[in-house]
This record gives sequence, structure tokens and C-alpha cells, in this order.
Amino acid sequence: MSDVAISLMTTRQALPIGVGAAVAAVLAHGFVYAGCNLDRIEPIDSYQGFFQSAILILEAGWSKMNGWEPQSHIQSFGPWFAKAVHFGCPTIGFILFCLVSRQGIGRSIWKPFTIVSLFTAATIPLYAWFMHDVPAPAIPRGGTGAAIAIVFLMIWSVGGLAQRPITVRLETRV
Repeated sequence: MSDVAISLMTTRQALPIGVGAAVAAVLAHGFVYAGCNLDRIEPIDSYQGFFQSAILILEAGWSKMNGWEPQSHIQSFGPWFAKAVHFGCPTIGFILFCLVSRQGIGRSIWKPFTIVSLFTAATIPLYAWFMHDVPAPAIPRGGTGAAIAIVFLMIWSVGGLAQRPITVRLETRV
């Protein structure tokens, strides 16, 4: 009889990672796709309509906070909203990962928030530079991919992607 230690990611470890990444991806895609298509408002019970309504509610609140009438400074709202989506969607995905996995973070909380802050600050100018000639249907996919990558980096920073060894006892029969 011999013991063999192998490293596997169990379903219990993979489920919280998948939940966090999926929620961040759906939110990022929904907000970016709806933001790119605000010229034609859809019913609220549709995917695009739900996110368009959320954008318009956020814009109205943002305008009121700045003392303006809603939709009077929509061009100023766009850059702020892009940063909010780029920061908020991965953060919500990471928080869901933490809640589902029940992983203690403790003093490491600064790591994921540093990652999301740096990527938010760095990628907005990069998007403007790289994506000025990109067709509109490709933009939501870029935002979705960025959100997923940032969530994985945030989870990795607190040790959530570490595989724990499982000891397997092998019996040989002759």
C-alpha cells in the first residue's frame, strides 16, 4: 500500500470561482452592451432593457448628485460609467466568490482591491487607444473578458486558486 498526494480542484473549490466569474461577466457584458445600444430603448423585461434601465437610473442619480437635469450631461457620464463598470463588476464577482467560498481573507483585503483599482485606471486609456476602430459588437466581449480576467486575478491574490493536495491510498493486489 502506498499514499499518493495529487492536487485537484474539487467542485467545492471550483463552484465559488465559477459563480464570481459568471456574475462579473454577465454584469459587464450587460452594462457595456446596453451602453453601446442606448439609442433604441428596449422593454425592461428584456436583457438589454434591464441593463438600459439600470444605466438610466444611475445616470439620473449621477446627474442629481452633480446638480444637473438628467441626461443633460450624458457625454460626461460615459467616462465615469465606464470606470464604474470596470471597477464594480469584478468587485461584485469577487465579493460573491468570498461569500460562496467562505474563504477568510483577513489582512489580504488590500490585494484584490489594489488589483481592480490598478486595472481600472490602466485599461480605460488602453481601451480608447486600442478600440477606436473596433466594430461595436466586439466591445462588450472585450469588457466581459477583462472582467473575468480581473476576477481571476483578485481570487488568485487571496489564495482562492490554490489547489489543495488530496491524499489517495492505492492498494495493489497481486
